[in-house]
Amino acid sequence: MHCILVPTSVEQSIGETTFQQIRSEAKSQGSLLPEHHPYVKLIKRVGTRIAQKASDDTGVSGRMNHMKGLKWEFAVIDSDQVNAFVVPGGKVVVYTGLLKLLQGPAMETQVAAVLGHEIAHVVARHAAERMTQSEVANLIRTAVYIVVSIPIPAGAAAAVFFLPHSRRSETEADSIGMRLAAKACYDPSAAAAVFQKLGAEEAKAGGAQIPRFLRTHPLTEERIRNVREQLPAASIIFDASDCQSSRRYMLDSMFGPQVAVQL
Repeated sequence: MHCILVPTSVEQSIGETTFQQIRSEAKSQGSLLPEHHPYVKLIKRVGTRIAQKASDDTGVSGRMNHMKGLKWEFAVIDSDQVNAFVVPGGKVVVYTGLLKLLQGPAMETQVAAVLGHEIAHVVARHAAERMTQSEVANLIRTAVYIVVSIPIPAGAAAAVFFLPHSRRSETEADSIGMRLAAKACYDPSAAAAVFQKLGAEEAKAGGAQIPRFLRTHPLTEERIRNVREQLPAASIIFDASDCQSSRRYMLDSMFGPQVAVQL
């Protein structure tokens, strides 16, 4: 169950400010890729399509009023970081380190898996949920100190209250993201391939040695198992999404009207 006490206006205002600060800093460092860059065009094309499907939310989540009228923006930053994230209000940042990892014949479908996951965080209002949890944790720390005069370190409070919820949020975003990608006519099975690549990268960097309790994300093996369990439901959405017509629309919008292909 989600407990959210933060108004959407506050959430979106924080997101807008944060996103502009990130863009401004990257631009000043010369690492913000220009609009004409192929990576930026890819992210905007795929992300906009998934975001549009997220806003009508047929059979994806059920919490959608906050999605109406969002101004989705996408930024790509030149960095070796293998990462992407979203801030409230529909602002997505992707690093080239991640895009290079996904390079290959299935790149667009795998990018869709990543962007579906990030957009799912906005659908489920996970940022607002974390803001609420932070306020509740601060109240609990204060109450404990008043009652027993024992201060609870902020780090300990984070480990107890935030990280398990963060892992749950990531699992939920994986599930919703697969369905969003499927609605946008991207193969939802790509999520497992993405996590396999991320897991290999994580192992090379030593991240697999971090104790599970202190991780903000589920272990890679758990995420792969979860997305495989969710795949049948996502595949039903994919099959029901009239993807043949959508594929022709995408091709027409990118390359002009397509001639019929004889099979």
